[in-house]
Amino acid sequence: MEHHINSYFKGEKQGSLVFLGLGLVASVVAAVGWWYFADAFWQGLAIPVGVIGLIQLFVGTTVYLRTDGQLTALLRQFQEVPQKFAAEEGRRMAAVNRNFQTYRAVELSLFILGFVLLFLGTLGAWGDWTAGMGVGLASQSALMLVLDSFAGWRGSLYEHQIKRL
Repeated sequence: MEHHINSYFKGEKQGSLVFLGLGLVASVVAAVGWWYFADAFWQGLAIPVGVIGLIQLFVGTTVYLRTDGQLTALLRQFQEVPQKFAAEEGRRMAAVNRNFQTYRAVELSLFILGFVLLFLGTLGAWGDWTAGMGVGLASQSALMLVLDSFAGWRGSLYEHQIKRL
């Protein structure tokens, strides 16, 4: 089981670095779009890209900073009281996996909203700003949907291993 614990948290730490990197890139794209290009399309795009980029930076940093301590504590708990580990970590992972279902539903909804905004923006009446907002929202939501799907898959596998104890 120690292998599964280590493997899960290694994936969490790697995933947090991906979030950090993407958040950094998104923040730069948003800033360049807003100030350098400074037209309606890029300013519309910069808002969702920048806001979601900040979320990616926050989540990536939080997960990265807490992972090592969490891993150490859980390995110790597993070695000392495996039944307590299985009960507590099993409950925690069940909640984490339920949250991923919610995240994916929100991300899918935002992805669809992004396409609706893009469509409305290209009709002409809503303008380039709306089209940019749609592109930014759809692209960031799709990216988050993919990343959270991988994280949810990792979490489900880990939860399954815990249940086998």
